[in-house]
Amino acid sequence: MELFRIKEILNQFDNYSIEDLANSVGVSRTNLYNYLSSSNQTINILQKVSKELRVDIRELFKSNNNEKEILGFLLMDDFIYYVKNEQDFIDVIDRFTESKSDKNNSKEL
Repeated sequence: MELFRIKEILNQFDNYSIEDLANSVGVSRTNLYNYLSSSNQTINILQKVSKELRVDIRELFKSNNNEKEILGFLLMDDFIYYVKNEQDFIDVIDRFTESKSDKNNSKEL
């Protein structure tokens, strides 16, 4: 989902751009764009964005088209993962399991 609904929400403000939003949350425009376009985000930036845009954080995840809405999201290790279907859930669990396995293996060395 490109930049969640940021562009749509920004259109509700007069003379407020993605650059203004980036400055308000303390990152560059490019970093904000890259961050919000990635497959996982930390809750910290999302909270700052939702606060700055004066919307509930859940509003950032709602679809702006006739697409299905996201069924939910998981917060694990300070990262938010989209869960649109069963496969997304399995992928997140696999990523989490691999991460835990890697940490355990490094402790054993």
